[in-house]
Amino acid sequence: MPTAPGDLQAFQPPRVAPWVTYFISLVLLWLILVGFYRLNRSWQRFRSRRVSALGAIANIARTSLAGLAAGRQWGDVVLET
Repeated sequence: MPTAPGDLQAFQPPRVAPWVTYFISLVLLWLILVGFYRLNRSWQRFRSRRVSALGAIANIARTSLAGLAAGRQWGDVVLET
């Protein structure tokens, strides 16, 4: 049985203390900052691994070039490094 339009009550949002809203906001902000910090740290680790691998390849190339400049055979220089 439908109710009459006058029987419905207006929606009342729940009352929340201001300190609860403030606390929840601080926790969310802290979680976002920690997430960005961890993302940045993982990106830095990834970049440092990539740079160190490129540095190792560069050292091998320098050693090979030094051997070739010294007059050694290219096959010996490449196989040795």
